[in-house]
Amino acid sequence: MDRIYLDYAASAPLSPEAVKVIETFLKGSPVGNPSSLHIEGRKMQALLDRAHTTVAAILGVHPTEVVFTSGATESNNNLIRGVIRAWRLHHEGTPHLVMSAIEHPSWRQVAKHEGADVTLIPVSTDGVVAASDVIKAIRANTVLVGCMYVNNEIGTVQPVAEIGKGVEAYREKHNSRWPIFHTDAVQAFPYCNTHSGHLHADSFTLSGHKYGALGGIGVLVLRKNMPFQSTMRGGGQEWGFRGGTENVLGAITLAAAMEHGDTHRGHLTQHAEGLQNLIESLIAQKLPKVQVLGQKVLRAPHISYLWLPGVVDEHIVHKLDLVGVSVSSGSACSSGATLPSSTLVAMGYDEREAFGGLRLSFGRGTTRAEVTQAIGRLVEVLG
Repeated sequence: MDRIYLDYAASAPLSPEAVKVIETFLKGSPVGNPSSLHIEGRKMQALLDRAHTTVAAILGVHPTEVVFTSGATESNNNLIRGVIRAWRLHHEGTPHLVMSAIEHPSWRQVAKHEGADVTLIPVSTDGVVAASDVIKAIRANTVLVGCMYVNNEIGTVQPVAEIGKGVEAYREKHNSRWPIFHTDAVQAFPYCNTHSGHLHADSFTLSGHKYGALGGIGVLVLRKNMPFQSTMRGGGQEWGFRGGTENVLGAITLAAAMEHGDTHRGHLTQHAEGLQNLIESLIAQKLPKVQVLGQKVLRAPHISYLWLPGVVDEHIVHKLDLVGVSVSSGSACSSGATLPSSTLVAMGYDEREAFGGLRLSFGRGTTRAEVTQAIGRLVEVLG
């Protein structure tokens, strides 16, 4: 029985572009630290510089505004800590953060650990936050406003550009540098517009393995002149924002994967939309009691979230795994824990109901035949 992989939102398969880059890299018998002055070090630095330039061009920022990290969790951690540290250099009291109630755990947990006062903005029953509610929650001591671009569980698109414009207007009205606006854009690329001119964000985060790059490489975009104090010390790498020897191979695979995604955005989006429509039409036909969450609002095309009343999701995940289908019950960073979905709880489901979700996510390598077979196997598992 052939296995069917429908967990792209957790980690996408290595892309052909990344594989080619890796093969070329290895053929060159790579050696050298980018910080070294000899020729081997300079070759590594040249590869790193090219990766910065490629990613920056795609995102519409300057290469020095692209900071390579180990991934989105590190990026979000450093962003929150770095902004709070910068604020505390010139202010006393408790910093205040505003974020949607469906943020990734790397946001919610770090903010609390930093001793910040956190306001969580509720979302609608469809899983979307209102930009006006976010802006209204800003106080005089608000240092950071955060809202993910695409929810990592149900795929709903949040009004980040509207929030970004609102934060800009607030700063202009109060003649202040605060608050900073950050968006976790990990699940948005390549399907949504992640150009800085569209986002109106001071900083944003991406993660390479979601797009077919190697794991362990991510991006933190820090726009020039935004208040930020690095919390990671080392040799001054990544413009002084992220000390430590750079992951050159990871960076060049990320650049290659993102370049392909940017160039072929239209085709990739059309392909994903076709798969999403097929999955959800099959669910409506074969499993009419199963609900697809977020259908009434704008969603990213590569995620379909199924809610199965009365079913414990991880049991279904394991059963599907046994019949050759890889899916998840939500965020890959928390699905290993037996906890209800924080996104569903924020949408108004009680904790018992919030265990009943199944996330199917797909991408360029997924075929219509695979999703048809996967739904057939789901029907069999549910009996």
